[in-house]
Amino acid sequence: MTATKSNVTLEGYVKDAPTGTREDSVEFVAKKMRDRRTDSVAIIDHERHILGGVLLSDIFPVIISRNEMPGKVATHMSGNVVAASPTDNIQKIYTLIMESGFTAFPVVKKKHLVGIISRRDLISSRAVRSTLTGHAQKTVDDLMKQPVITIAPDEPISVAAKLLVQYDVSRLPVLEGDTLVGIIDRHDVLKGLP
Repeated sequence: MTATKSNVTLEGYVKDAPTGTREDSVEFVAKKMRDRRTDSVAIIDHERHILGGVLLSDIFPVIISRNEMPGKVATHMSGNVVAASPTDNIQKIYTLIMESGFTAFPVVKKKHLVGIISRRDLISSRAVRSTLTGHAQKTVDDLMKQPVITIAPDEPISVAAKLLVQYDVSRLPVLEGDTLVGIIDRHDVLKGLP
């Protein structure tokens, strides 16, 4: 939320969240995250009191170390890529995050991948708050990361999983030669869980 007025409440933002218990396996919780396309699960007790939460980024390394993820990137990736341009302003990226639910976007210029921008980049930039309120005009080019960690569609899904963990990123652009053909994220990798 960007508003700081005292009359703004959370009522319209509350969503039904998936839940788990302390006794659930990490695979069970990961499947709930995969099925609901969420990055967290609330952990509850037997009286349905919230004890805490589990983040996908925290359990993902455990999941891929304990489970074989069969298949190729091409069979699990999404071919419908939401991309940004280096000249897009930060407000547009913030809007893309809110509308799409994605946390990172490949940056494309003249059909070539030139960078990646993530929610983490927006948060770590000290200029984002003033950009969102209209006082500055930072662009994607100012904040995007290079070089981009990518993967080919014919690579095993297990390689994508290891790259996601090794570089602590949530999404990998999929390149065939120089062409962006898809994107794969942690949820896509979890499709390999039985």
